Amino acid sequence: MSFKLYSVLTGCALLTLQSALAQPSGQHPILDLAHQKARIEQSYTARYSFEMTYQDNDFQAQAHVNPTRPQGSRLEVMHPAKSEWSNDFKDMLRQLDDDPYEEFWCTDFLALVGPDAHPVMQDGNAVIFAFTPQAGPDDDADDRKFLAEMIAHITIDNTTGAIHKFEMRNRRPFKPIFIAKIKSFQMQVQCQAAPDGRFYVADLRTNLSAKIALKKVEEHEQRTIFNLTLPR
Repeated sequence: MSFKLYSVLTGCALLTLQSALAQPSGQHPILDLAHQKARIEQSYTARYSFEMTYQDNDFQAQAHVNPTRPQGSRLEVMHPAKSEWSNDFKDMLRQLDDDPYEEFWCTDFLALVGPDAHPVMQDGNAVIFAFTPQAGPDDDADDRKFLAEMIAHITIDNTTGAIHKFEMRNRRPFKPIFIAKIKSFQMQVQCQAAPDGRFYVADLRTNLSAKIALKKVEEHEQRTIFNLTLPR
């Protein structure tokens, strides 16, 4: 399974950032603060290079990504050797080369925050909101069915509006399509601050337990990003 697992499952549920920021008035003030921070950060121009690790059930890899280089030369895989690359890893490298910052900034998760979002807990200086992830205008019926089965939580700093965490899981077992039944799906994201104050997806983990065409499937993936630097 590729590291873009949750994008495949939710289709186009992550809207463009501009659409995500066009929220109706009257939402919780901490959500307003997060959107204000995201709007300000749209003008930031720093393009960081970074290190990335990836692992799934039976594969591990590490790569260096430099978004300032021309497409086709942005990635340097430190290990394993090319002959050992899995098909999922090759797909991920192609996606990174096309757009190194896709699914990179934690403000993107604001696109999923539905109108039912409400605070459920305070964690130090942060507030945790629960909600049903909302579908985007380009989502098809299967995407909407998948999202309707999810419950999500987003953790936001109540003084800065920074997003610290995002989590999504299914409420109960369900069948997204005729031949598949998902017993459990979970995505966990930890965000960290880049040098310019934007928060990025530092740790992304997905776990899936399902039965597809009568075959039991257990998938586990993790991607970490670290060592953000400005290329010279």
